[in-house]
Amino acid sequence: MSVLRVENGTGSQEASFRVSALFFVQDKGLHDRIRQDLKAFERSAPVEGHNETFRIAAKFLETENDLRGELKLLLVRNVPTTIILISDRLIVRDLPGHVVRDTRGRACPGPIVDDVRRQFLISPHLVGMVGLHEGPAKHVRDIDRTASVDGLTNGALRDSILNVALSLRMKAPPPPRNGEQMPAGEAIRIETVQSETQLRQCFAIRHAVYGQIMRYLPDEIIEHRARIEIDRFDTRSIHFAAVRDRTEDVVGTMRLVLNHPNPRSRSANGSGAFLPFPLRAHEWWCQMIARRAGPPFISKVMAPLSEFGVFPILLSTDFRRNQKQVIDEALYGCELSRLVILPAYRGFGISRVLIKAAIAKAFQLKRKSLLLECIPKHVEMYAKYGFKRLDGAPHSRPSDLDQYAIGMRLSMTQNEVAGRAKQYLLQILQQQRDFGCLRYGPFEVEGDVALPSSVDDGSQSDASYF
Repeated sequence: MSVLRVENGTGSQEASFRVSALFFVQDKGLHDRIRQDLKAFERSAPVEGHNETFRIAAKFLETENDLRGELKLLLVRNVPTTIILISDRLIVRDLPGHVVRDTRGRACPGPIVDDVRRQFLISPHLVGMVGLHEGPAKHVRDIDRTASVDGLTNGALRDSILNVALSLRMKAPPPPRNGEQMPAGEAIRIETVQSETQLRQCFAIRHAVYGQIMRYLPDEIIEHRARIEIDRFDTRSIHFAAVRDRTEDVVGTMRLVLNHPNPRSRSANGSGAFLPFPLRAHEWWCQMIARRAGPPFISKVMAPLSEFGVFPILLSTDFRRNQKQVIDEALYGCELSRLVILPAYRGFGISRVLIKAAIAKAFQLKRKSLLLECIPKHVEMYAKYGFKRLDGAPHSRPSDLDQYAIGMRLSMTQNEVAGRAKQYLLQILQQQRDFGCLRYGPFEVEGDVALPSSVDDGSQSDASYF
């Protein structure tokens, strides 16, 4: 197994992201093959989208006791550290060379994986893992990457290590820009998604980051030619985009999930239920995007929600027992979700402005609370806006988007929060600038958007769309 340790560098124009690789490999042939060219892992490499360089130092651990001791030392360090464990003992085998698989044919993570996740669950450190095993490299729960030992080269293994390092870099605070600015005259608009094409770009960004970089998504979604990430909650959301003024490319996205009925539903008196127009437009565009992508996206969008599944966070932990207040507020609440920025645009304050837009929209829609879930590393960031951590330990997500999360809640009824939200809303409606190169665009769906009276079930696929 290997541990990769990553730390922020400071001071130079091109910062260093220092990486320490600790190898713990029990198969003798694989151990010797990796160890004979250990220097190959120590070459520096650029961090994609960041003005940084990975600086790598490699080390072997021979026993599990050595590994446990190293992890204990890391846990007591004051400097936040990013750790990647790489091993041929992360995946369960019932016989030498025979990998245990579940009923869906997926390899099963071993006790080392559960132990490491538990140790670092609420620490300031970030942890990633690469599992080495026989057969094709496929997604395994709680393991960031797998690599097939069949014909494995040090170059291929190094690429896997760097890929995991990049995925963990995306979880850490963005790199300091050291005065770096957007190109002259360039600006980024933060706005409500204005078209089906723009919304599809948002789903493509989620696929690029969550799938291709983070490797959180199932293999069939990562490898699908549509290159989008979409789910049932997208049809119940108002979506936001960060858009480059000059090129109209979307470089960041976020959604605000609302507890609203389907547009086809009727109120008690038989009249149509009131829905914000952006929600209706975005639901229709989601249906169209899923229809054109075909299976498995149609089933993801059309999947029914459970009684307690009105928000993604309500699927993730036992709120019926621990968070009755959240359940009681569900009808009048909303959830901030899927906040993601492309690597090259991190550090310009885009996430900060998207969060403000979510708070402003929740205030505009008279929501009583705004929920979210995030990795422990991001709790401090959301706390700056008044979000409070919900009681209880970090919970496992049933989805593939991360191993653990912290639930947080912003009470929109507090005077201080409402005052800030009103200020954000006025700033947005006046389309003011925020944080230099950022400005606000439309907060509603503008233009001539014709919506059908009913939503298609998406039974047909249009391959020409791609």
